[in-house]
Amino acid sequence: MTAPHIVRESLVLERLRETYEQQGYAFFLEPSGDILPPFLRGYRPDAMALKGNGGEIIAVKFGPNSEKDDSLKALAKALKDQPDWRLRLQVEQPRAEDRLMIEPPTRPQLEGLIAESERLVIENHPRAAMLLAWSALEAVARTRAVARGLVTGRPLSPAGIVESLEMGGSIDHETGFDLRQTAQLRNRVAHGDLTAVVDPGSVESLIRCIKGLAIPVDFNPLPGVVAA
Repeated sequence: MTAPHIVRESLVLERLRETYEQQGYAFFLEPSGDILPPFLRGYRPDAMALKGNGGEIIAVKFGPNSEKDDSLKALAKALKDQPDWRLRLQVEQPRAEDRLMIEPPTRPQLEGLIAESERLVIENHPRAAMLLAWSALEAVARTRAVARGLVTGRPLSPAGIVESLEMGGSIDHETGFDLRQTAQLRNRVAHGDLTAVVDPGSVESLIRCIKGLAIPVDFNPLPGVVAA
């Protein structure tokens, strides 16, 4: 798989994770043998979604004729006699947003974004403040990942932001859980759910979390924050 396809596959799986988790599935990337059901031992699918006694095995492929892939044929055969399981083939074609490249922010840009989020809370615009705060959180996640030498020019989903911060050690599991809960509300707001109620206090907590994150060494720490 080429480097661009590796990046795109990661984005696709992040989008799928978000969708499956909203539907109550447990989602696993590249599940290992101790997680896979016995009839799939020896296989290494791109992802697996579990719910109840079954689930879906997920394969991400690029371009036409993907269904002719030998590994897919083997997976389909292994699932043939398993009524509670099915194979999901996610075929991806080039999309404009996959070509979008975003530069890491400068320190003044990041500080300005956080300050703008705080002003929106004070002015009683918590919905707008939440969306802007998540933009700042993505900027922090991207900057932190760049410091780790990762490819991060592509947009990150809310779930991908949290996962990136967890994998980099910037937040613990409990904070990651809280952010995923907040991300669900953020998604409702971003997609036009006018019934979603955003408590200003929850946005303030999100902003405090962002300001408290370890900033990569190419930044001076934000006020009150010790750089990692």
